[in-house]
Amino acid sequence: TVALSEGMGPFIGMLFLLGLIAAAYSSADSALTSLTTSFSIDFLNINEPPKGNPELIDGEGIGEKQKVRIRKMVHVGMSGVIILVVLLLKYNTDDSAIDLLMKFAGFTYGPLIGMFFFGILTKRVLNDFIVPIICLLSIGLTFVSWYYSAGAPGVESGAPGVFGEYKFGFEIIILNALITFTGLLLVSKRNTKTLRNEDSIT
Repeated sequence: TVALSEGMGPFIGMLFLLGLIAAAYSSADSALTSLTTSFSIDFLNINEPPKGNPELIDGEGIGEKQKVRIRKMVHVGMSGVIILVVLLLKYNTDDSAIDLLMKFAGFTYGPLIGMFFFGILTKRVLNDFIVPIICLLSIGLTFVSWYYSAGAPGVESGAPGVFGEYKFGFEIIILNALITFTGLLLVSKRNTKTLRNEDSIT
């Protein structure tokens, strides 16, 4: 708004737009390069030698020309995916991409934070099989809590939700982490080995 105002003049506004476009292209180029590299190496395994020939060194399994052709095809494919995502966001939501990313991270990253603090703050023992179940339950409970809160899709516009007029924002990640931490605390057991070591020291 400041750069395009009449007081700044058209030259300043033009320079600002050029800088904005340059920054956007730089970010898009970095994202495309990362996606192309990750998909080509981690999913297509273009640097892996053939399984029947384990003695081949890296890069001998697929010819360089073939690897370049695969990377170019993946690059074009990823460009198409990004364009499709941009179009879907434009015509299907009023939120910005950053807002949607942060909201999605609130559901997926919360259990990681809960597990991190559980490991740092406690010495209790967990059954590894139960941990993913607790994380999935935490995501489900968090989603239901958000879905039926004020301003969410599960509640009519202007109507109060299960928490009254309270609307969830980015703090939903805290709720998710707390649910995960509490669930892990409930299903964990005291570390008897640590207790025996402490008793022997005293």
